[in-house]
Amino acid sequence: MGQNLFNPIIPEKKWGSSFKKLLSATNTDEPTRNMMNEIYSSFIDNDGNFVEQFQSTGFDARTFELYLFAYFLESGFEFEESFDRPDYIVKKNGVRIAIEATTTNPTAGVTRNPDKDLLTDEELKQVINHELPIKFGSSLFSKLKKNYWELEHCKEMPLVVAIEAFHDSESLSYSSSSLIQYLYGEEERLVVDENGNEVIQKKKIDKHFVGDKKIPSGFFQQPNAENISAILFSNSGTTAKFKRMGYQNGLYSKFIKIIRNGFEYDYKPGATSPKSFTYDLDERDDETWGEGLVICLNPYAKYPLPHDIFPDAAQCYMFDGNIVSDIFGFHPYNSTTHTVGRDYECEPLPKEIRTLFKSELDELLYNLPTPPHTEEYEWYISLDKRVIGLVLFDELDKNWNYICLEKGEENYHATSIEINFEEIGEVRDRLIDKMLSCLK
Repeated sequence: MGQNLFNPIIPEKKWGSSFKKLLSATNTDEPTRNMMNEIYSSFIDNDGNFVEQFQSTGFDARTFELYLFAYFLESGFEFEESFDRPDYIVKKNGVRIAIEATTTNPTAGVTRNPDKDLLTDEELKQVINHELPIKFGSSLFSKLKKNYWELEHCKEMPLVVAIEAFHDSESLSYSSSSLIQYLYGEEERLVVDENGNEVIQKKKIDKHFVGDKKIPSGFFQQPNAENISAILFSNSGTTAKFKRMGYQNGLYSKFIKIIRNGFEYDYKPGATSPKSFTYDLDERDDETWGEGLVICLNPYAKYPLPHDIFPDAAQCYMFDGNIVSDIFGFHPYNSTTHTVGRDYECEPLPKEIRTLFKSELDELLYNLPTPPHTEEYEWYISLDKRVIGLVLFDELDKNWNYICLEKGEENYHATSIEINFEEIGEVRDRLIDKMLSCLK
């Protein structure tokens, strides 16, 4: 890996709260930190201040930027590294695209962060139809004023603005519906027709308002907006995404369990609302960086984007005067990632031994047989890779065990197994001593 994002380069008094929390977090955030560092090892920091901003006041924005880089990298885009703005120039299938990332941010002096579930129907409608569009509008108009299309390296090519909402504690729980309303100036609402059936009704939107503040709807129809080819939306460019991807890639050295739940697109014929989902990450290992992305194509774009150039993203566009969404596969609207683990003190390891990522273990020991009803909790390896040690918990007897393996001519084989320890610290100490004796 390259530079460690979590090695502070600024004084502690300047640390942002999110960075400080992740830096001091327990092993439950180990996959988050490792995945972030894994992506950052390939990251192109054209500005030269990414780490400083990540560790201070720009944590959310820089995390979103790192997430986008991971997505483009996974999706086969090439990067041009010569320019400090916009954020990325990427190329795929002969198409060059300029990408600028932005976020919605808190309003100065406003601390109201209502629990979405506590809002009345009328309050929720106000948030979705007006407050969120105004937040998106503020950020998008700020980028529109930058006139990136006038830069020599951005002329005569598609320009995409990627956006994510970070303005309050509930902002990530909302889907792209508010943004789509604002971009196209059209609202779709669920109503009951004369036959008692639920149907979607369309309505044009002129403006969005909160108190005395008003903005025109239909961003794509505003002056100069024809220079913006599309808006790329995500509500998952967060530490939770990096945690899940880190876990999926085995970038952890101690036991954790991750459960994800939320709401997804319902493919059932006639469905007019999302359906809920819950899954254990141990039961699924195919999440992509683009899962949940939405690309909204500008029907008036001067340089239109090819459809489907962004893999895994839902496509939103105008067709015959209607807003159409093409959605494929599992498409979450929002989700919550729940993590459980065990917190315990660990003594410093001897210089001959280090912790082992689960992904490394899986490469070294294919289909490792472990006793029934046990869960692996920690993994260790000698620096010369001659000895591997595993700490396990017996779910039936509620005690701790260890397995010590040594490398033979071709494969590793168990040379020592001990069971029935009452404390994890006790079994760990015994395992480490055994590994050291094997190295003598």
